[in-house]
Formats: sequence, structure tokens, C-alpha cells
Amino acid sequence: MDKSKLKDKMGRFLTQSLFLEQAYDVNIAVYTLKDDDYEYKGKMFPSLKKLYLSMEDPIEYEFATTHLAGWDQWERICDNKLFTSLINGWRKELELKLMSRGFKQMVKKAEGSPMAARWLSERGWAAPKGKSKSKAQKDKDKKIQRQISDTYANDLERLRIIE
Repeated sequence: MDKSKLKDKMGRFLTQSLFLEQAYDVNIAVYTLKDDDYEYKGKMFPSLKKLYLSMEDPIEYEFATTHLAGWDQWERICDNKLFTSLINGWRKELELKLMSRGFKQMVKKAEGSPMAARWLSERGWAAPKGKSKSKAQKDKDKKIQRQISDTYANDLERLRIIE
């Protein structure tokens, strides 16, 4: 990646014009906001979302320094009201991706580890009891737990039998 393309002629970080969908000049755009890489007029635009998720960097520093001009540019993009909800969606998706991977690892370990089996049978991935949550957060948690339960119902049932 030629990082000089991430700044304008005056050396300022690009924000909106960095993206094909927001750029005033398509020749300046570097990325697309689409879920996948996108070809437009013979030029390929990498999906910044795809790059973000593939880095698996919840701290976001490595992502910012690898795919952008650095942390300052990433902060400016995140602070832009056009991108706030979009980036928050990426963050949530990354969190779920990492949680899913961890859950799968616990399922694998559960056969040889009583602690992992107990964690699974007691729904250890759920938020600790006693903390007050908003209705939206509770609904979101229920949806995630339903998805996990649907996906791993057989494994969880088998683990309950072992205990």
C-alpha cells in the first residue's frame, strides 16, 4: 500500500474521499465501504471492512498502521459521523467473530477438561449476573445465546450428560 495515497496534496489525512462511495474524485479513492472488494471502471477497491475483520485486531492499532496512515487517521475516520455506526457494526462483528472462535475452542477442550465442560454447561460466555443491562443489550444477548445454542445444542447436551 502506497501510504502517500492516504493524504491529500497538502498532507492532510483523507477521510470521506478515501472511500469510493463518498469520494468526490474516484481517482483519489483507495477503499470501498462494501463488504467485499469491488471493481469499478477497471480499478479494484479493497473492502476496508474485510481488511478490518481479517486483521482480528480489537485494539485497532495494528489495523490503523497497516491499512491507513496511522492511528490519527483512523481516529478521524471513526469520529466522522458518516462512518460511526458503520464502524461500530464492524467492531461488533469482530467481537462476535472472536467470541465464536473462543467458544469453538472451549467445545474442543471440553472433552478433556472438566473446567471447560462446566464453563459450557453453565453458559460461561453469558454476561455475569447482577449487572444491569439495557433492554436492547438484553435482547441482543438473547439473540446471540439463541444462535450459539442452536449451533451447539448437541454438544452442550452431551456435555451435560458427562457431568
